[in-house]
Amino acid sequence: MIIEANTNIEIYFSQPISSVKYFFASDDEYDPKAQYIKLIDLSYFDSSSVKETHYMLYQCSSLEEINFNNFYISKVTNMESMLEGCSNIKSLDLSNFDTSNVSKMGWMFYECLL
Repeated sequence: MIIEANTNIEIYFSQPISSVKYFFASDDEYDPKAQYIKLIDLSYFDSSSVKETHYMLYQCSSLEEINFNNFYISKVTNMESMLEGCSNIKSLDLSNFDTSNVSKMGWMFYECLL
C-alpha cells in the first residue's frame, strides 16, 4: 500500500485493546514510514483498557502534534520510551494523564526538545 503525503488515516478497533506498545514506532525493525507522521489525534481512541504504552511513538521524528485529549492511562503500568525520539513535538498537553499505576517511565521523553 502506498500512502501519499498529507493523507489522513483513521484506525478503528472492534473491541478495546490493552496494549499500544510499538503502535506507531518507527525504525528499521518496525515501520520506517511512521517517521513521516506529523499529527496523531487520539481524542476518539478508547483507551479505557490500555495497560502498556511503551515505545508507542518511538522515533516518530517528524511528529509535531499529538492530541491526547480523552486518552486515559489510569491502568497503564509501563510508559518506557513512549515518546523517545519525537524531536519535533512543539507542545504536549499531558494534564489528564493519571500516572498513579505507572511503574516504568524511563526514557519517556528522551531526545524530545520540548
